[in-house]
Amino acid sequence: MARGDLVLYWVNGVKVSEQDHKDAEKLNARVQFRNARFVGSIKKHLPGKAYPCAGVAGCAPQEFVEAFGVYEGATILTMEESAERLRKENASKKTLVVDNQSERDKLLIEQGRLAAEREKLEAEKAKLEQGADPPEPAKAS
Repeated sequence: MARGDLVLYWVNGVKVSEQDHKDAEKLNARVQFRNARFVGSIKKHLPGKAYPCAGVAGCAPQEFVEAFGVYEGATILTMEESAERLRKENASKKTLVVDNQSERDKLLIEQGRLAAEREKLEAEKAKLEQGADPPEPAKAS
């Protein structure tokens, strides 16, 4: 275990949790974070290729654990454990995390609709403050 060793620290997705950062600091090595959900194109880096690393950590794919071994002092997590770690961290920050792309899209659409509604209401408020006539209420159909 040397300060110059390269460790591939795998995380569940693109966001590195605070706990992942803390765990990586404890390794006393150069750490490169990798997205464990995006392994397909990286498999070409298995032994003898571009990553002469000293070991892996985090939620490393099994192929990399077998190829490079677990770095001394590192912890290997399952994808579920890593996801739970992120959920707990984000819950403590009251941050909304959505894993499903279609749910993300729905939230973005709703966010845009609410922003447009807010702008409309602010414009009506400004008109009222300037003494303009209030808008007529919508007629029920």
